[in-house]
Amino acid sequence: MAYTWINVKQPYRIGVKNPTQRFLDNTFIVKVKFRTLSPVAVCSGVTDIELKNNKPAVLYKHFTDDNGKPVIPASSVKGCIATYHTIVINDPNRTADLFGSMGSMSRALFSNLKPTQVDLKTIRIGRQWPPKRRGLGVKVYVASRLLSPTNSQEIYAEAIPENTVLITLITINNVTDKDLVELLASMGVHPQENKPIRLGRAKGLGMGRIVVDELEIYKELFIRKDKIDSKNYITKAGEILENEWSRIKDAFH
Repeated sequence: MAYTWINVKQPYRIGVKNPTQRFLDNTFIVKVKFRTLSPVAVCSGVTDIELKNNKPAVLYKHFTDDNGKPVIPASSVKGCIATYHTIVINDPNRTADLFGSMGSMSRALFSNLKPTQVDLKTIRIGRQWPPKRRGLGVKVYVASRLLSPTNSQEIYAEAIPENTVLITLITINNVTDKDLVELLASMGVHPQENKPIRLGRAKGLGMGRIVVDELEIYKELFIRKDKIDSKNYITKAGEILENEWSRIKDAFH
């Protein structure tokens, strides 16, 4: 498993200095369509024992919503994007102010990431080993193609296949233009070509790679939502990525 660490000032959130007010005001909604570049597995904690090649095998079941439909839970989506915010913005106070920390609720609220249609596939992931060395910063995996596990353990996971479109809504309260730009940069949004991010299991095998396909930004008004032009936000998000690229490029494969 090829991995490295991205150098950041602080890899965790421990509090907010001068936090933005948390009241429900100046609310924006970002509708994001992601596309999977490799299979994505976010497991539910439920396992089955099946026979594979006449041997018992463990199958990790994918997370599902209340209707039994496979989804990526909102908490996983938020955790992924918050981690990329830590990497890209490199300001723990900014990340804590937007995504929350101990004693301070998040201003960014996520819905489940839902596939438009999906037939889950089963992939052998083998045993997932922890890193064999320690490093400073945020650990990222760099495999940009799907790899086979190097061990022989018959361990499998249900996964959302590659080239699947998934949709989430991100609601941000008391938002500033800077908040929106930094959020887009944290999702790899760039005016020329969006950068892949990754979440879920077996990232070291090249799984979990997703990229923004489309996004729309709306301002929430009392009785309606007004769509706003996102071009300027996307341009500024791209500038953040370009300015930080030499430090962060290993996070976007």
